[in-house]
This record gives sequence, C-alpha cells and structure tokens, in this order.
Amino acid sequence: MGEMSLSGNVQIPGVSCTAYTSGYTVIAKMTSRFLENGLLPTLSQYPELKNLLGKGISVVDIGCGEGVSSVVLGKAFPNSNICAVDLLEESVVVGRKKAESLGLKNVEFITGDAAALPAEWNSKFDFVFMHDALHDQAYPDKVLSEVYRVLTPGGIYFALEPFSYTKVKDNLEKLEGMQLLYMISLLHCMPTSLYSECGRTEQPGREKR
Repeated sequence: MGEMSLSGNVQIPGVSCTAYTSGYTVIAKMTSRFLENGLLPTLSQYPELKNLLGKGISVVDIGCGEGVSSVVLGKAFPNSNICAVDLLEESVVVGRKKAESLGLKNVEFITGDAAALPAEWNSKFDFVFMHDALHDQAYPDKVLSEVYRVLTPGGIYFALEPFSYTKVKDNLEKLEGMQLLYMISLLHCMPTSLYSECGRTEQPGREKR
C-alpha cells in the first residue's frame, strides 16, 4: 500500500493496480459491449479520421486494458498499425492472445506507463486513442504531455470518457447506473490513484468540458 499526505499528518492509503487483477476482467466485460458494437459507429461520426485509418496510419491505444478496443481497430482498419499500451502486464497478455487468435498482424501489445511512455516515441503516432482511461490517471497532466509528445504534427488525440455532470446530485438524478459507477470510482479509481504520491483521479462534468 502507498500513502499520500493531504495535509498535516493525514495519510490516505492507496492500493496498487496489481491488487485488482481479477477486477480488470470484470471491467473489460462491462466495456466490451460498447467497444465491440459502438466504437466504430462513434468513429464514423468523424469521416476524415475514418478515412485516415482506412488508408493506414500509426495508432497508439493508451490504457487499452485487455485490448478490446485495440482488436476492434485492428480488425476494422488492417492498413493501420495499432500499438496497445497498458500498465498491467496481465491485461496486456490477455489482449495479445486475443490479437494472435484472430491472426491480427497489425496489433501489438506492450506494458507501459501512460505518464512515462518510451523516450524514442517522439512524434511517432498519427492517432492517440484512450477509452475510459484518462480520468483514472494519477497524473493526468503528465499523461496529456506524453500524448502531445508522441503525436505527429497535426496528429489526432481522441479520448472517450464517461458522460457525467459536475454535481453528484445531477449525476444521481439524471443518469442511469451512476450508483454503480460511483462504487467503482470509490473502490478502484481513487485507491489506485492515491497509491501514487500526490496522485489524483477526477471525472470532469460536462459543465467543465
């Protein structure tokens, strides 16, 4: 367990993401329905991006989890090369096996920290994709700096985040299933963020976007 000092002698313990190994499979199942059925229709709303992917560009999927999004992109756009990155080795192994079972030669999986991507990745990717991952980062500012660094000039950053309001009351009254999401945030997102010194986790409401 890590600890973070908020003020004075107050210490808030955190939990390493490796402690949630089985939980990530559950999360993957929760998000796979959208990624398998909704990701491509979502990208279709951006014809220029879809055309680029069809012609062939370099893509990095940061926070890929068990690789559902990476596999969907790899299957749909065989001319593009997909590099899938996740902090948890167990998830990377699962994703790699999925890609191999489908014979996808254009998808690779590596273990890595979104806040400290390989130094040689300067201006490497035309498209940076993140699904349901940015708000979980302990250091979102560092992650965004890394996104900017690894993007080619004129490259595209595409982050899909859960819809929410700024006020808890609005979320509970206007959005379905928020009780479950708050439970996940409290028992997973916040502890893993606090495990990193001075880490934070925050889901910005639509009023702040």
